[in-house]
Amino acid sequence: MRYKNFLALGSDSDAKAKADEMKRKGDFTTPGVNSSQIAATKAEGSPVDAFLSTNDVKEGESAAR
Repeated sequence: MRYKNFLALGSDSDAKAKADEMKRKGDFTTPGVNSSQIAATKAEGSPVDAFLSTNDVKEGESAAR
């Protein structure tokens, strides 16, 4: 109720419409979604993947280097 009054929204449907609009808008924490770039980056892997995927101490040491 306080939010509806603060945003000057008259009814529940107005409040829901405004909330949906604000959620779609996003903000600085909402990254762009590029599925092909995400898949390519995952496929490349990273040094930490090699390090964390081992159970052998010697292999882990060489992966860390």
